[in-house]
Amino acid sequence: MDAVAGLVWQKRPAADGGSCLCSQCPNCTTPYVELGTVRGVTDIHIDGLVKTFGSTRAVDGISLTVGSGEMFFLVGPSGCGKTTLLRMLAGFSAPDSGRIRFGSEDVTALPPNQRDIGMVFQGYALWPHMTVAENINFGLKMRNVPKEEAEKRVAEVIEMTGLEGMSDRRPNALSGGQQQRVALARALVIRPNLLLLDEPLSNLDAKLRIEMRREIRRICKQSGTTAIYVTHDQDEALSMSDRMAVLNAGQVQQCDTPVISYRKPASRFVAEFLGEANLVLAELVDMDNQFARVRLAADRPMFHVEHALPTSQGRPGAAVPLMVRPADLIPVPLDLDSSPVDDADLIPLGQARVVDAQFFGAVTSLAVEGDFPLEGTLRIQTSAQVDFNEGDRVALYGSQSAMWVLPQDASG
Repeated sequence: MDAVAGLVWQKRPAADGGSCLCSQCPNCTTPYVELGTVRGVTDIHIDGLVKTFGSTRAVDGISLTVGSGEMFFLVGPSGCGKTTLLRMLAGFSAPDSGRIRFGSEDVTALPPNQRDIGMVFQGYALWPHMTVAENINFGLKMRNVPKEEAEKRVAEVIEMTGLEGMSDRRPNALSGGQQQRVALARALVIRPNLLLLDEPLSNLDAKLRIEMRREIRRICKQSGTTAIYVTHDQDEALSMSDRMAVLNAGQVQQCDTPVISYRKPASRFVAEFLGEANLVLAELVDMDNQFARVRLAADRPMFHVEHALPTSQGRPGAAVPLMVRPADLIPVPLDLDSSPVDDADLIPLGQARVVDAQFFGAVTSLAVEGDFPLEGTLRIQTSAQVDFNEGDRVALYGSQSAMWVLPQDASG
C-alpha cells in the first residue's frame, strides 16, 4: 500500500536485486498484472469476522452487509474495532476467522492490489511535486490506462469535485478543503468497487468540516460508488450516512439509519454515544410488541412510549430506563403556571431548578436539577424566547412520541 498515493498497488522485485514500485517498467522481472480483478460488485458482505491481538478481541464476530452505492459508516469510540475492520476490508490485515465478499466474490484471502479499492486518509497524502491533475491521474498511470481515456476520467472527477481551474496547481497552493477534494478525486478516478474513508475530515477546522461533509456525500452519491467511512464523530455519521454501524468493544451494538439509531437506540451505549441522552427510571405498567405503558411514580399519570424491551423484561412493576433527548424536554417557568401548548402528546414530568444556562444563538442549553421522580441532572435544549437564569424553577414537559424505553440491562 502506498500511503502517499492513497492507492493500492504491488511491490515487485527488480532485475538489479532491489525492488520497484510501479505497474510496469524495464526493471521489473514480473509481467504487468492489471490491478483490481474483482468487478461488478453489487454489495459488500462481512460474515462473522474475528480479529485478535494477544488477549484483545479487536473485532468480535462482526457481520454486516453494505448495499451497492450505499454510504455506510463505522462509528464508535477509540479502540472499538472500526479501524481494524477497515484494514481487513482493504486487505492490509487478515481475519482470524470469517470472510469478506465483494458481491459474490470471496476476497478474504485476496491481496490489497486485487481488491479494486480506493482510499482517502486522515492526511491528504498528495505528491507535493505533482500538479492536481497529475496527482489525480497517478492511479490511472499505474494501471496503464490509455492517455485519452485517462484525460477524460481526470476531467470528469475534477468537475465532480469542484476543482475546475486548479488542474495545474500544486498541493502547497491549495487550501485544506481543496487538498481533500484532490485526495477524493484521486481515489474515485480509478472507479473502484469500494471506497474506504478513514477519518478524512479530522485535520480540517470546524467550519470546513461541515462544508466538506456535504461535499463528500454529494460526490460519493454522484459517482455511485459504494463507500465505507470510519469516524468517531457522531455529527459526521448522523449527517452523512445512509446507514451506520455503532461499534463498541469489537461488536456491533446497532446497525440502522441515522434517524432510527438516534431516536430508537438499541442500548444505553448507543443512546449516549450518538448524543446527549437523559435517562430516568420509569415503572413499567404493561407492554405489547411496540408500546410500553409507563409512569414515573405511582401518583403520576401513565403514558405510552415505544420500547426496545425483550419479552423477558416485560414484568409489570419493573423499573426501566426511559430515554428523553434534550431537545424533547420543554421547560416552562413555574410563574406561567400553564402547559406550553395544548398538545395531548406532551406529558407533565415534574419540576426542576435551573443550575446552568448557556446561550448558543439558535438554542439555549440548560442543565437542571430535577425533583422526585426526576432526580438527578437533566440536559435541555430549547429555542424558546424565554430567558432562563440560574435558580429559576421550571415545570418540565416531554413528548411521549419522542421518548424511548431502553433494555434494562443495557449498560453499554
